[in-house]
Amino acid sequence: FYPFEKCEHGNLSEFLGPRARRLSIFAHNPWHNDYIDFPDSDADFVSVLIPLSDRSGQRAPLYGCPESFRLKQRFKSDEIEIDEENVSVEFEGVKHHFKRRRLELKFGEFGIWHALNLHAVYPNLDSSPVVNLRLNFCKTSSKDGLLDSGYKREAYRA
Repeated sequence: FYPFEKCEHGNLSEFLGPRARRLSIFAHNPWHNDYIDFPDSDADFVSVLIPLSDRSGQRAPLYGCPESFRLKQRFKSDEIEIDEENVSVEFEGVKHHFKRRRLELKFGEFGIWHALNLHAVYPNLDSSPVVNLRLNFCKTSSKDGLLDSGYKREAYRA
């Protein structure tokens, strides 16, 4: 049940067929925006997260900063500062602060965010696993990144 117990995330691609995107398992996923999933895309897509199990309480808390996409900037995890209430990034010499918000998603609900929204998944401290379905949608004119170098990755352990 815990194949990646000592790491932040892992990739289960080796168990998928060659035409499949990938399947990931996360112990937690630090603050980031979703361009990291498709590094060669124009990052103009939205992600829809559909919980197949309850995500309230201590069940893999999902946090986001809805206003952060307005910067239209890609940030790596090490460029993001967090404190008890805010998430901060520096862009063009200006420090930007965003209130972090918890998305308490229950089975049957869904969350949606732009690829450039800052968000994080904190560790699941509940004894039951959390399972989600994530779908990405983009305009047909977007460079979606599906054929980029990140489309199919080798299995790895982070």
